[in-house]
Amino acid sequence: MKSHSFLPYLPLFICFLLIPRGSCRPIEKSSDDIVDQTCKTCAHTTSFNLSYSFCLSSLGAVPISHVANLAGLGLVAMELALGNATNTVQIIGKMLDKNTSVPHCQSCLESCLQLYSTVSAILEDSISEFLSKQYDPVYMWVITITQATNICEKS
Repeated sequence: MKSHSFLPYLPLFICFLLIPRGSCRPIEKSSDDIVDQTCKTCAHTTSFNLSYSFCLSSLGAVPISHVANLAGLGLVAMELALGNATNTVQIIGKMLDKNTSVPHCQSCLESCLQLYSTVSAILEDSISEFLSKQYDPVYMWVITITQATNICEKS
């Protein structure tokens, strides 16, 4: 399903879990520098295919990002992913309402609808865990979500 891509937001968030907490020093130049520096780090040091420009435009579009710390940027990335997953559920629902006559498409859409509904619930739980500084389960959930949604994106 290629109507709306959700996947780019997950590697963006995973990056925040992988950056060592001690390696992030306060930035004195300007508050925009944390977004730029973090996106450069994520794009160049993670094994995920994360575009620097995607990271910069995504985080830069959220005003709070410019005054957030690294944990705040991670939360912004998770909220972007949750919003995108919720929107994807709505798009799939509308596509199903059109009642396509191709059985394979109908089956794929129904599977993706269930998947993204579950993803939304998991992301809500992940945000709560992240706020409680329980990073290990969040990391595992997000990896699982990434793998599962990749299947839906390709179908």
